[in-house]
Amino acid sequence: MWDAYFEETLPGNYSFLGFYKHRQKRTDFTHSFQKEADILRKSLDALARHGTEEVKKRAVSLGHLFNNHRNTFKEVEAFWDKCESTEKVIRKRPLRSTTDNDNTGSVSSTSTKKIKTTRGPSRSDNSSQENNREIIANALTIENKKRMTAIEKATLCYGASRIIDLSTQMKEWFSIEDRKFIMNKHKSVLKVPEMYFDESTFAESIEKMINQKRIDVAYERCIQQHCKSEKNSYMYKISKIYSDFIFKCMNDNMLDSSYTKVDVMINACSYIIQTLRKGLKIQQRWSDSYCPSADDENGCGCNVRFLSTSGIDIGKWNFSENATASTASKIIGDRCLFGRINQSILNGLLNLDLTDDNDNVIEGIFVPFIQFSGTSGQVLVEGLVEGYYVVFPGPKFKLPTELQHIKELKPAINIMEFVMVSL
Repeated sequence: MWDAYFEETLPGNYSFLGFYKHRQKRTDFTHSFQKEADILRKSLDALARHGTEEVKKRAVSLGHLFNNHRNTFKEVEAFWDKCESTEKVIRKRPLRSTTDNDNTGSVSSTSTKKIKTTRGPSRSDNSSQENNREIIANALTIENKKRMTAIEKATLCYGASRIIDLSTQMKEWFSIEDRKFIMNKHKSVLKVPEMYFDESTFAESIEKMINQKRIDVAYERCIQQHCKSEKNSYMYKISKIYSDFIFKCMNDNMLDSSYTKVDVMINACSYIIQTLRKGLKIQQRWSDSYCPSADDENGCGCNVRFLSTSGIDIGKWNFSENATASTASKIIGDRCLFGRINQSILNGLLNLDLTDDNDNVIEGIFVPFIQFSGTSGQVLVEGLVEGYYVVFPGPKFKLPTELQHIKELKPAINIMEFVMVSL
């Protein structure tokens, strides 16, 4: 009814790339995207009809993303581009004549022995021995090579980009005086203002009700406050966010124990972003699938991009691996990647207003963004300082996923509002 991949893989690890890689190892792999995608589509249809509840849920999720999934997910596109190019090379490679091979084999069978006994090793034997020596030497070099530290990786990652990321171990490169000089004009950019008094009071009253186990009363209060508030006012948005949070958590944690970073984006973050956004277009982009691929230890990438109403790219947020699964090198690599992305966005914004005598305007242009590691987030701000692109570390926060953690919702809303207003 469905492909063996879905029998051998846990439902939480189903992915487009994982399916194609599994098929590639089999003798019946067709090397044709259309044929393999058709096998995948039929399998998903069968799973959605006859699988268990968990299997049906994952199959339906992938089914929604099936159309144009090769172009949507960059890893899938890269896999098939490489697969198809390899297949073309194999087809173009000329076939050797079997008759020629047979003839040369019969002629040289006796003469080869004479050459080896009278002349010693031939030129081909010498080159083969030399190649073997080089292979052994390279293997020993790789075996003895010291693994780069996070600091060494940072040097390689950031060096060519002219990016100074003060949120990573790079702060060890600068003295206290250097850091004060670099951050001097950006303190106000990193300071998140307190929530307005009325909204703050409302949030605290909801927190108190939840702590007293008066969940229904708190939910009803949020709905009433939302209905009587002026449309699109901050109170109007805050009350909706709190009602959405309570509704999502009424039965259980909004994320299960095997959650992925896409789950975090959709369940724990999107309801806040979509309520707070102010005329911004939001594009969601993730790499392989809803779930990290079982074949990829780093999992899939997942990002949110913000566009102005005119379509100008003004920010990109990163959702990455859970903090417990991340290494220092992985964190540096992710931040360097998004440092470069927001560097290009910053350059685009600078070009809009750049003239010979507006240095103050240039210094006031910056790109704030957020990096999430699991449900933990941190504000990062990138600006141009003395010809270098500096990433400044801002406040940290957590996305709450249970009613008992409702106290974390207020600072999360406040910080995300601050960043989105800055956009």
